[in-house]
Order: sequence, then C-alpha cells, then structure tokens
Amino acid sequence: MKKVVHLSVVIIARNEEDSIADAICSTMRAASHASRLLNSYEIILADSDSSDRTVQIASKFPITILKLSKPYIGASAGRYIGYKNATGDYLLFLDGDTILYENFVLKAIKYMEQKPEVAGVSGYFTFSSTKNDPNMSHTYMYKRLRMANQHAPIVKYLPGGAAIYRKAVLDKVRSFNPWILGEEERDLGFHIRQKNFELHLLDIPAIHKIRQNNMMLTHRIRYYQGVGQLLRIYCKTPLALELLKRYWFHLCLLGWVVLIIPTAFLSFFRLLHPSIWKAIAITSISAYGIVAWVKGGILAATRSLTIKLLQSFGILIGLTKTKRNIATFPSAKLLKKVYRQKIVHESTIHKLTDP
Repeated sequence: MKKVVHLSVVIIARNEEDSIADAICSTMRAASHASRLLNSYEIILADSDSSDRTVQIASKFPITILKLSKPYIGASAGRYIGYKNATGDYLLFLDGDTILYENFVLKAIKYMEQKPEVAGVSGYFTFSSTKNDPNMSHTYMYKRLRMANQHAPIVKYLPGGAAIYRKAVLDKVRSFNPWILGEEERDLGFHIRQKNFELHLLDIPAIHKIRQNNMMLTHRIRYYQGVGQLLRIYCKTPLALELLKRYWFHLCLLGWVVLIIPTAFLSFFRLLHPSIWKAIAITSISAYGIVAWVKGGILAATRSLTIKLLQSFGILIGLTKTKRNIATFPSAKLLKKVYRQKIVHESTIHKLTDP
C-alpha cells in the first residue's frame, strides 16, 4: 500500500506573466509523475503585488493564490507566508520563472524517504534566455558540485530556484526568515545544519528563465541589503565567515572607495603627502587594468565594477539599517498586519492515484 505523502508547492512570483503558466504546468506534471509516492499535492502562489497579468494567468489553474500587498518585501517573505499556509509533509519552494523536469519531484522525495537525516534536496539549473527554446542554455555552477566524488554532494544551503524540504524540519527552525531581503537560503541552511540535518544536491535538472529588464539591478541591490543584514545579525557565527568568503570582492571594493574619497579630499587641500595619493592612484589604475584584462575590455570592466560597487552599497545599507531583532520571527498576527495577505483564489488539494 502506498505511503500517504502530501506535497505542498510554494511558488513565489512578481511580474512573471511570461513564465508563470510554464512553472505551474511543469509542477503539476512533476507531481503527477510522482503519484507512486505522493497521495496528494497542493500549489500555493505567493504573489508580491504583481502589476502585470501574473495573477490573472495563474487564476486559470486549480491553485491557491495569496496576493501580498507590498511589492518589494523580498522573496523570503513570500516563502515564509507560503510555508505558513502549507499543509504538506514536504514543501517544494519554486521561483515563478523556474520550470521543473518531469522526474524532479519523484527523484527528490524518493531520495529523502530513504535518508531521514536529509532535510532538503535540490538539483542543478540551466539558464534559458529564450522564451520558446529551453535547450539554448548553459549549466549553472551547482552542476559542478555534483561532479565531485560524492554521488549527492552535501552542501551548506540549497539554491532558491527549486528546493524540497521536510516540513517537520522547517517547523523546528521556523522556516525562512521573512525579514531578510537576500541570501535567505544560506540563512535557512545555517539553522538546518545547527539541528544536525543535511542538505544534498541531486542529479536532477530544472530550467531557470532569464529575464532582461531595467528593474533587475534595483532588485539585486535590494537583495544585497540582505547580505548586510545577515553579516550584522550573525557577526560572531560561522555564517558571517561564509558570507565574507562569498562577498570579499564587494567588501574590498567598497573599502577601497571609502579610502579613496577622504584621501582625495585631503590631498586636494595638501593635507597629505603627494606620494600617498600617487601610490593609491597607481594601485587603482593597475587593479582596473587587471579587471579589464579579465573581463576582456574597458567597457566590460567598467560595467562590472559599477554594478559590484552599487551592490556593495546595498551591503552597506543592510549593515547600517539592520535592527538586531530582525532575527526574531513575527507572530501570525503581526505578519498578516505587515503584509496584508489576501486570498484571491483558493483551490482544493489534488488527490493522486497510482499509475
């Protein structure tokens, strides 16, 4: 007799009208393909106040839609609110621009059913910049991890595009922190490891559709505020060291700019010896030349350094504006008041039968 397993799928989205239908359809196919393990499943869309047709398109499917009133609250809040409304034994968190292959859910849950020490699994991702041809893609860096000597590499955190967790473990760590603006997966992974559970990467692919729009840089800068938040909250923990290793270039670039501005000011008024300013200028030009050589040109280097500098200022904002009580989780009443979630479409749980 089939074991009764219920899956909750939480899709987070904002202005994903071009991909939300594909994401939902691929999820339903993947869940149906896993009917030998699943008894039922539900899909919850946490929409961050989309201004396009995302909700209208999603409403055509038998899913639950939670519309959040604030557009820039961060992906972690959508994941947390989806978790609070989920009822499954397993939770699949999916970005609205990610497409699952048919065997994603089956392989993931089958693997976790055999290994109770594993709290969550994910796969590797390919990027697709074309709407109709997912084969025009390149392999994401997580694929390289699975090429190690391990069959399923143990990682410190799972990628956010598509990952399945045990709800019982999420209950112990209280799931994603809704106040964090970025790197919420790394934060969650840190707490899961503290409970002596493991996170694994499997040989299961998914497609991430790349969007090119003018808001991407703004969103990324806000995402980097989350890095600053975590650095301040967990400054005396191994998580801070993980972040420093990951974002050392951003922090060095920010520190260098902070050093240059007062040095230039003092040099202008001849309050510093000219040799100091000359040394800094020569070092800066040399470093810029190295970046230009690596990036393949001056324009590419300028663009790369400008973007990283803006992202670095996002880290600085997160460091300076973070309240220490951000590490505490909100009550259900406070969460509902802050985000004013509204159910715009509600569906029943989908029952599955063995093929």
